[in-house]
Amino acid sequence: MSDWSARRRVHLLLNTDGFKKSEPVAFDDELSRLAFQVENRSGRDHDGSFEVNGLPDGDYEVLLNGRKVHSFASEAGGTFLCLFRVTTAPDHAVLIRQL
Repeated sequence: MSDWSARRRVHLLLNTDGFKKSEPVAFDDELSRLAFQVENRSGRDHDGSFEVNGLPDGDYEVLLNGRKVHSFASEAGGTFLCLFRVTTAPDHAVLIRQL
């Protein structure tokens, strides 16, 4: 682990639903990829959201179940709010990756 990555902190907050308990939040040392599973705890279609900050500067995209739903630029100290549609499926795969 580099000295830089040892000091870097990323904050990821789900505003709705929850992280799937049986699946870890996965990331690489450079924080260029974060992957996690969102568990639909209501069982209904609804709008979901999460916030992420602390990513290295750069351009990113968000994939939900393999489909691009957002792109954003990360800047020092900035927070990105991602809104997405949660279907009745029990869980949804989310990938945030640097371009």
